[in-house]
Amino acid sequence: MPEPATVPPICDHPHTGALTPQMLLLAGLGVLFVSVLLVIVIVVPEPKPNQALVFRVVLALGAACIGGVLPGLFHIAAGWLKAGGAVGLMVLVLLLDPSGRLTNPLNGHEQNIADLQAELADLRKRSAVGVQAEEKMQATTSALEQALAKAPPTAVRDDMKIQVAADLAVTHVALASRATSASEAIRHSRAASEQAAKAQAAMQKAAPAVRASPRVVDSTAKLEALKRVPSRIVSPTAPPTTGR
Repeated sequence: MPEPATVPPICDHPHTGALTPQMLLLAGLGVLFVSVLLVIVIVVPEPKPNQALVFRVVLALGAACIGGVLPGLFHIAAGWLKAGGAVGLMVLVLLLDPSGRLTNPLNGHEQNIADLQAELADLRKRSAVGVQAEEKMQATTSALEQALAKAPPTAVRDDMKIQVAADLAVTHVALASRATSASEAIRHSRAASEQAAKAQAAMQKAAPAVRASPRVVDSTAKLEALKRVPSRIVSPTAPPTTGR
């Protein structure tokens, strides 16, 4: 009676669980990719669309390297695409897009506005630690206002409009606190109130999904913080006003 056929093992260490040098190399590369991305995410919390795409590809490669070492079976099917094992894990990471940044990228107008927002946020941080950036901050604020005004109404999504208004309100308050004249402080204070009112009005008109978006949630926190700031900020160096 012939002996039953034996199925060859799918790996070369089915009993001992020993890792080969190739598998250790894969695991090391995977850990290296993920570790580098963790550092980059801390340094670049708001990457541009092209940067986010590169980060995702590197993360998928790292996941595939780690998945090639882990035991078990994995299979994914998305339409015409079918994959398994390490390749399936890489495809899964590439397809997952919970923030919608890859499936719903920024258009030209929005990218310009997003770049100005990032520059303005950096200028506010630099000014807060004593770096003289007021002139650059004012120029960037004007450029951001003009970019939003020139963009077609339907070219910029609602949550970004709300976020821009909140950012401008915060910036005008910062400029008002650093103003060297009473008229300049009042001008920035009024501009901050106008932008805050614009953001609040847009929030009330926005759909529930828009109000729940990360941009609007962040804008709400900024506007709540502004309520604790005096409505009229006058520089200490401004000359006192005299009554009639």
